[in-house]
Amino acid sequence: MICSDCQPFIRTGDKILDMGCGNGIFSKKLKDFFHADLIGVDLQDRRTVDIAFKLVSGENLPFADDVFDVVFMSYLLHHTSDCQKVLAETKRVSKGKIIIYEDLKENFIDNLSFLFHKFTYQLFFRPYNLIVSFKSEKEWEEIFKNLGLKILSRKKAPSVIPLDLRNRKQLVLNK
Repeated sequence: MICSDCQPFIRTGDKILDMGCGNGIFSKKLKDFFHADLIGVDLQDRRTVDIAFKLVSGENLPFADDVFDVVFMSYLLHHTSDCQKVLAETKRVSKGKIIIYEDLKENFIDNLSFLFHKFTYQLFFRPYNLIVSFKSEKEWEEIFKNLGLKILSRKKAPSVIPLDLRNRKQLVLNK
């Protein structure tokens, strides 16, 4: 479903950077769906599928300026210690489009969800250095504005959990 949601913003054969690719399963789906030239990056190598990969920090990407047609981030930013640095690096390596999926902190249900998220990550990803810093849509808008990023599109993100009440958004940015 996320691949379909990205169709207006990713062209066949695009060069894609998947920031925080985790196990790489979704990276592989993106690569196959768009016949893309894709590379995944993350702080740890937890890949369970074969994709091009680099072990790097999002705050210091080892790529030239304007090299990727699209930079993709799926539920990554709330795990970064300095989301502005990560977004600035993302902007630098992107030719223009940045697609972000993120949980938003808008209400009590979101706060409960974040507590559960933190607990499950600590349980399953030890000794993972857990950072959880959720922001509201208004907070993200301000960060994007300060970095000179424009919001091209925003919409509710799909969920695989029935009756998921969390505020999840797809935000498509352009520099």
